[in-house]
Amino acid sequence: MEPNDPKLIELVFKVLRPARIIGLELARRGQGLTEEEVASAVSERLKVFEAGFSPEREFMAVANWLGRIQSINRIDQTPLPRCNDNAAEVGVPDLLCVASVNGSRLPLLIEVKRSDEPKLVWSEKYISQLRAYAEMLHMPLLLAWKHHHIWTLTDVRHFTKKVTSYHLDFRKAMMENLMSLIFGDIMLELTQRVAFFLDAEILEASGPLPSEPGPLAEGRYNLDISSASGPLLPGSYRMEIRGVGFLLDGKPLIEFSVELGWLYLLGMEHNEINLTDKNRARVIYTVPETMFSLTDFGRMLLLWDEGDEPDWEGLLRKTIAISASKTQAELLKGLETGLVKIVIEQQPQTIPDFITSK
Repeated sequence: MEPNDPKLIELVFKVLRPARIIGLELARRGQGLTEEEVASAVSERLKVFEAGFSPEREFMAVANWLGRIQSINRIDQTPLPRCNDNAAEVGVPDLLCVASVNGSRLPLLIEVKRSDEPKLVWSEKYISQLRAYAEMLHMPLLLAWKHHHIWTLTDVRHFTKKVTSYHLDFRKAMMENLMSLIFGDIMLELTQRVAFFLDAEILEASGPLPSEPGPLAEGRYNLDISSASGPLLPGSYRMEIRGVGFLLDGKPLIEFSVELGWLYLLGMEHNEINLTDKNRARVIYTVPETMFSLTDFGRMLLLWDEGDEPDWEGLLRKTIAISASKTQAELLKGLETGLVKIVIEQQPQTIPDFITSK
């Protein structure tokens, strides 16, 4: 697409929808809100959104998107009256999953947790009942743990008994993480050599513009695909978008894959606005120096065009046009061409016997 293609411009406005856009919307509605109040409101809205996307739903959706799952289902955990006094008490894990590992089908039982605490503590009864269920079915029992934005997948055997409870700290979970080995998840860092730009015409400004090209003063920027109307607030600008595109080391990128384009658009956080001519400006977006995973990317693809009240069950069955396998391939190409900084396929410290025996 050409940089001034209206369809591309419209797509960009749909894609650039993380928390900063919510903040701008709130700021426009509540003209007197301070930055702290906007941040607080954004935080509360995101908490509500996060609560609706239960960890079980999220894990099922993003793990399935990675493309190595043949089947994944929640297990009905409705308890029935105990009729067999000789039967061991069992705890039913959250998910039954069949993954494809090294060309073989690997059935797994997975308990799912979301906690930002540095460790998980399970009672002896809780872990024993889960283990009893797994042993009866002769299946591995794994823990899928979301800690902040990172998913780990760990063999429950890595829990350590402390007096009467069992502990697993996040450091150990990361060392023994099976997300890459089983599901093909990878960690990556994009490069700040790549930037995304929006070229705009300044239609109105509440004050005089600089006489020379350079950074515009901080203020409120209304970036619209078409002209808008209404009074301008002090320190604000109204602009009309004229073109968009990607840059590598400040020069236009002619060939840029769809997969890498989405990765960058969904990862953009920092921006600066420079006056390039007497009434022209360029907005430059760059990515932060931080690592994230393909599961992060899959989650963003699932949620980016959802409203405040998504159909959570529908999200589990949502088809995403951007595939994980093509994204992985483009990341490896980008690593060679300098469009991607780091790609990590993690190997756990301990390869579990249920994989080595395959």
